[in-house]
Amino acid sequence: MALPKLAIISTFDDLCGIASYTRAIVEQLSPFFEIKVFDLDQFLLSNIQKNIVSLADKEIDQMCNEIKNNFQLVNLQLEHGTLGKKPNIIFKRLKKIIQASPKLCITFHTVIQSENQINWQAMRGYAKKLEVKKMRSHINHIKNTSFLSGEFYKLILEQQRRNKPISIITHTKKDYRYLSVIEGLKNVYHHPLVYMGLSEAKEITEKAQLDTFPALSDLPENKILLGCFGFYGLYKGTETAIQALKMLPNNYHLAIFGGVHPNSISKNELINDNVERILSNIAFGKTKLDAVIERSNKAQNISFELNHDLIDDAFNETYKDDLSSRVHFAGTPSEKDFPAAMAICDIVLLPYNEVGQSASGPGSMAIDMRKNIIASRTKTFLQLDRYYPGFLNFFDIGNSLQLSQIIKGLDLSKDIFSKEYPYGVESNIALYKNALFCS
Repeated sequence: MALPKLAIISTFDDLCGIASYTRAIVEQLSPFFEIKVFDLDQFLLSNIQKNIVSLADKEIDQMCNEIKNNFQLVNLQLEHGTLGKKPNIIFKRLKKIIQASPKLCITFHTVIQSENQINWQAMRGYAKKLEVKKMRSHINHIKNTSFLSGEFYKLILEQQRRNKPISIITHTKKDYRYLSVIEGLKNVYHHPLVYMGLSEAKEITEKAQLDTFPALSDLPENKILLGCFGFYGLYKGTETAIQALKMLPNNYHLAIFGGVHPNSISKNELINDNVERILSNIAFGKTKLDAVIERSNKAQNISFELNHDLIDDAFNETYKDDLSSRVHFAGTPSEKDFPAAMAICDIVLLPYNEVGQSASGPGSMAIDMRKNIIASRTKTFLQLDRYYPGFLNFFDIGNSLQLSQIIKGLDLSKDIFSKEYPYGVESNIALYKNALFCS
């Protein structure tokens, strides 16, 4: 008996979380569907030049034509920005996909909520500082989110009322309630991101080695390895992890698995801002003398004298905050090596700032890998905790002291694979089957 033909629309050949999750979904659903992935070409779709927009639209038209004629089922892995840069262009392409799909399941990686209210407190602050660009940006953000959310949800609801079989998958219970209760959409499901099953996680853990990552090949035997993951960015909170490391014994080491995002690489830039910020927190190359001079420059009306021996000692002795021997830049792992990078860590740190994400790829993968996890108390991780209550350890955003105390207090002797998880590959497959075949 022939398998149902499923078209999956997603980024697929890019260094992004959506593409990584789509590859996991393809592997999970392949035994039950004949799958073709339609890769959303970011080189074309993200361009705003008029002639390139037309070329990208033709690609969308060709894709929609093939889907309409050859597929029974369609899954759109939706991150709005992967379909274009401007709201009107994104909406037009979404509408084409909906109209071309016989049965459509939309997996929302971000649920946009309409923002009709201007933040007047923020606007007054921008006005005082004459930050006109920020004022315009704030107003445009409200316009764009209101347009995308309002028009898109209205379109889905209109199509559902006409008996168009459209289902929706979200990654949090909060998003599920928003779309089903507030927006009134039908056939809404929810499930956390899932990348792999327990047996695969065990196999990866058994084979994982420090030597895979040259920056970690010479760690001491008594080390306790902490890991941060993903492309560098202010919201990742890497500095919080570094500050916490300063309060931990010397056998604690931090591995940073990531790098500068390709989109952040600038021509003739001597050092990326994110790299410079991280290095400054490590106090790389700083001596005791540097610290004394720095403190004296901050002080007022204070004079002091140092004899030559003290100056020599201060000049030659590394400052206590220089963590260059305990912070390791392990590089950006390939998709294959990413779970192995987690496997070699004793604790996975997720010290993010709040940015309004619906889900976290590294957070979900750390759960799949049955790791000891410490996460900042963001809305994203609090929502993830509702699926896996008690499995994440929380600290308040930016509280490096609290983070260091939780790290020291974790019992690392427990069998991490003894944890029972209510959500996994099997429940994810069952949910996708239900969503795809809903009528």
